[in-house]
Amino acid sequence: MGVTGARKSSFISLCTKQRIVIGHNLSSCTMEVEDFTFMWDSNIRVHLIDTPGFDDSKRNDTDVLRDIAGWMAVTYTNNIKLSGIIYLHRITDPKMGGTQICNLTMFKELCGKQCFPAVRLVTTFWGDIYPVTGAERERLLISDDEFWG
Repeated sequence: MGVTGARKSSFISLCTKQRIVIGHNLSSCTMEVEDFTFMWDSNIRVHLIDTPGFDDSKRNDTDVLRDIAGWMAVTYTNNIKLSGIIYLHRITDPKMGGTQICNLTMFKELCGKQCFPAVRLVTTFWGDIYPVTGAERERLLISDDEFWG
């Protein structure tokens, strides 16, 4: 999960070694929730779920969250339980803007206090930033309770 353009689809393609449609223009590309499966260590089945991004160029965040929550509800009723959630964040973003904070707040409410510890923040775009700057931003993200602390 994460905002549009955080490289969610690229991350999934890299992990699964599957060809996935990845947007390279100014519009959002992923329009629906989709499950990609691969085997880890030859005997562990892993599902990575590609989702539309928050701050989507075509849909509002409420609709995106509704689609994700609906997919989660269906999988839960089919006795498929999530082990965790990976939330991708662009380390190149100089600030946590109002939209990002609002989305993170909605996301925390969706997960609930009991499940939020199973969420992992993964930062992307490290090749586009000075390492010292990125490390400081990451430190701030994980130490501030308003964000991921």
